[in-house]
Amino acid sequence: MDVDAASEAAGVPVCTLGSRTDVRHSVTVTNLRLYPATLVRCDGEILSNPRKVKFSGTPDQWSANTKNLPPNHPYDFDSTALLCDGGGTEAVHAKVIVTWKRPGAAGTAHVTIDVTG
Repeated sequence: MDVDAASEAAGVPVCTLGSRTDVRHSVTVTNLRLYPATLVRCDGEILSNPRKVKFSGTPDQWSANTKNLPPNHPYDFDSTALLCDGGGTEAVHAKVIVTWKRPGAAGTAHVTIDVTG
């Protein structure tokens, strides 16, 4: 399993939001096995309170999934926007869980990016 984020450098913001509404929280997953993944789930989360950045929709979390991800095929989870919610730098977390048909075959990856509101 391969999980890409715009930046994995802790403490280095990947962007500044300001009043922009066109910035998406995007996680790209590529199935590196030779057979399809039966289910891929991605969960995004902002843990701080108060938040400096929020997701569109539910402000502190989002989740999405896809089924039957073919081998070597990238899939983008990018259905939610990031919005400023008070200003300052915020850690945005994502967890990806991939399940394959074989019993017990699953993989989990975590990635965190920093965004300035």
